[in-house]
Amino acid sequence: MKKLILTILAITLFAATSAWADTYKASMTGIECTGCKKKIAKALGSMEGVESVRIAMLKKKGDHVLTVETDGTIEITLEQAKEAVSIAEHYQLKTWEKVES
Repeated sequence: MKKLILTILAITLFAATSAWADTYKASMTGIECTGCKKKIAKALGSMEGVESVRIAMLKKKGDHVLTVETDGTIEITLEQAKEAVSIAEHYQLKTWEKVES
């Protein structure tokens, strides 16, 4: 019975934590190749609380959209995101917004 209660508690905590996850959307220029995408994903992915980073090219060549998902434990500001992608001068973060769920 004790194991059952602990299992239910663990599942409940996991579900509650997942429900609090945050998603950020951004537009960016300066991404020229797959290597650029990897560098940016690594830089943003190393930030505390970040769980995934997706980068997709928009129809207009040179513009990309970023989707950053976090565990909801920390707010990521525009300044923090800009600092993370400043690993190369030509990466320009144009917008940064938290998507309301």
